[in-house]
Amino acid sequence: MRWLIVLLLLLPMRVRAEQEPTLNWLLDGCRGVAANRPGGDPKVDACLGSVRSVISVGQINSDICVPDGVDASQGVAIVIQYIDRTRHSADAQFGQMAYAALKASWPCGH
Repeated sequence: MRWLIVLLLLLPMRVRAEQEPTLNWLLDGCRGVAANRPGGDPKVDACLGSVRSVISVGQINSDICVPDGVDASQGVAIVIQYIDRTRHSADAQFGQMAYAALKASWPCGH
C-alpha cells in the first residue's frame, strides 16, 4: 500500500487539466511560502500540498521523522535550500527532490 502512495506522489501532479506543474513552477510557489505570500495562490497552495504529502509518505515509510513543533513551512524552507544547492536535470520531479531533502534533514533513527 505505501508503495502505491509513493508512486502516486512521484507522478506528475495536475493542478489544472491543461497544465502540469514543473519543478520550477512549484519552486516558485515554495518561494511564495517563504515570503509569506497569502494562500489562494495556486503555486503556493500546490507547494504546501506537495510538501505535506511528501512528509506524510515519508512518515508512513519511516524515512522522515518530523521534529516536534515543526510545521510544513519549515519543510518548504528545507526543500528550497536542497533544490537550490543540488544540480538537477531539466526533467527532475519536485516530489523526488522534496523527499530526498526532507529524508536527509529529518531522518528516522532506523
